[in-house]
Amino acid sequence: YFVQTFMPFVRGTYAGNALYDQALETFRKGHNQGLVRRVLGQFERNPSGLILPPGKSVMRFDRERTDRVLWKIVRALHFEHYGVVLPETHPVFFTYVVGDAEPPEHFNMFMQAPDNPSHGRHPGVFAYRFKEFKSEDESPDHLHYFALLCWDKFLFTAVFHDISCRCAECVPPTDAR
Repeated sequence: YFVQTFMPFVRGTYAGNALYDQALETFRKGHNQGLVRRVLGQFERNPSGLILPPGKSVMRFDRERTDRVLWKIVRALHFEHYGVVLPETHPVFFTYVVGDAEPPEHFNMFMQAPDNPSHGRHPGVFAYRFKEFKSEDESPDHLHYFALLCWDKFLFTAVFHDISCRCAECVPPTDAR
């Protein structure tokens, strides 16, 4: 679902074109037809009665499902680099940026941070950066930032507190009974 959902947006890149060609070939052989029809059904020309410019449409996709896939990827990368397993239910905030859309300001700030090398053996297919931002007072309250670039065209960011964080968001108040 994840690949089929974002594949229409990555055409025009080396990896995106290969992905698109493979998906078309697979579809023509009779595979993934239900999934492809479902994804195509997510595009709307006139969402809620809006009139969009010619050739434009809106896509409504299962954000919970795609967030789950992204979180699995981020958790695996986090484990590879830090040796710490993040729980599936750990709170995380994702942003999605496609093509030439302007990335959020937090991404621009992240890219200016020192010691922020790119990782990934095949950067045109998948590249990522990550950084841990520790608090100045040496408390365990710090966060992690991951930026994933898929198919040279789709940017995903993930921001989450460290698993050792003791802030009010991460540690709910105890019941005073």
